Amino acid sequence: MHVVLWDTRKNDAQKDFAGGMGVGMYPGRGGLRGRIIQHMYRRDFRPPALHFAYLAAILRRQGHDVSYVVDRTPGPADVYVFNPALMTLGIELQVISRLSAAQPNARILVIGQVAFALPDVFQELGVT
Repeated sequence: MHVVLWDTRKNDAQKDFAGGMGVGMYPGRGGLRGRIIQHMYRRDFRPPALHFAYLAAILRRQGHDVSYVVDRTPGPADVYVFNPALMTLGIELQVISRLSAAQPNARILVIGQVAFALPDVFQELGVT
């Protein structure tokens, strides 16, 4: 089975912080200092959310083909997994809608704290 773990770096979200809800960077009023802080923050390496790291290891150990996709349209897969943060929820809902239309037979799973706290948001999309 081919599994795609879809992630985004948009909105400068760190998904493993704030109890899994995610946090972002707000540089204040801008200016030179704000632009410098924003530049340093954006060039910093942000690893994948821990959910994805553990999930990828478990699925690979069970013999599944796993892809980690960041901010691009994934290719065909049997299962797509999303781990939204509050700051990236709108982006991920759009991608889920597009994937549901393009891949009607694929299973779409939403995991993490946002999925647990806001299940109604995902119910309309028909995802698990």
